[in-house]
Amino acid sequence: MRILVANDLQGFKRLTNALRGQDIRFVQTLSEAKQVLETVKFDLIIAGVHFDDSRAVELLQEVRTSRKVCDTPLVFVRTRSSSLANEIKRTLANLQKVYHHNGLVETDAYQEDDLRIRAALLSTLNTIQN
Repeated sequence: MRILVANDLQGFKRLTNALRGQDIRFVQTLSEAKQVLETVKFDLIIAGVHFDDSRAVELLQEVRTSRKVCDTPLVFVRTRSSSLANEIKRTLANLQKVYHHNGLVETDAYQEDDLRIRAALLSTLNTIQN
């Protein structure tokens, strides 16, 4: 599976083990993501909620309004603790009404090598594929 991971470096490192065996492309800025999405077809986009100074919502808007990639599943991940965790969940729930996304996977409570991260991502992937 070809996956675009739009996250900061810390978040990407947390996901590396969980995505082992997948064809991963990593970007750290919204402009990088837009450029890559113009040229490469992905099966899944994973966007960290803290991506590019919290521009993950802009990425979601870009994806959903682009004819080329509007049907690509997009999953948000939270890879580190935040005092805004509940606010992030409320915001994503509201975004679901306007711009469809495929959920939130919270990994901040687990160690990087914890298999629960992989299980949560794979569970989300299976839901998308079925």
